[in-house]
Amino acid sequence: IRIQLLASGRPVHAPLGALGSIIFVATRTKLKAINTNQTTAIYLTEAGREGVFVWTTGDFSAEITADTQEGIYIKANAVASTAGAWVRKFDGPEDLRWYGAIAGSGNAAANSLALAAAIRSNADVRIPVAGTFEFNGPLTFTSLSSFTFAGMGIGTTLKCLTNTNGLVFTS
Repeated sequence: IRIQLLASGRPVHAPLGALGSIIFVATRTKLKAINTNQTTAIYLTEAGREGVFVWTTGDFSAEITADTQEGIYIKANAVASTAGAWVRKFDGPEDLRWYGAIAGSGNAAANSLALAAAIRSNADVRIPVAGTFEFNGPLTFTSLSSFTFAGMGIGTTLKCLTNTNGLVFTS
């Protein structure tokens, strides 16, 4: 990928193989406002949520409803979710930070939402950075959950701050 950075804040274009050119955008808010008739590939540069999103036609209403933290599916402002969505392109496990998780103290509310969204994705999720990810419990797994957490090893901690069961498994 050839990257051309512009200080002006205008969209940045770079070739991306079969996708043609790609526009770099700073936030999910800006991504949602992109004209999907003119642009079909985006590189999101929002901290922790970086990655390639491709405009994909089809009914993504269920996926968008389930992905409340916009880790994998993002609805465009001007297009119904039944007509298409911005879909993250990736190989391997999902990254918990894509859902808004942040290491360190004071991030329990954001991490609780991120963890709940990741659990709903029924996917393998990794925490690719060392650190403590605080959350408010409980996190509920149902018999329908098919979910794996993988961290950086000894340096990664999930810490429940509330006086409840941190993880709850139900049938």
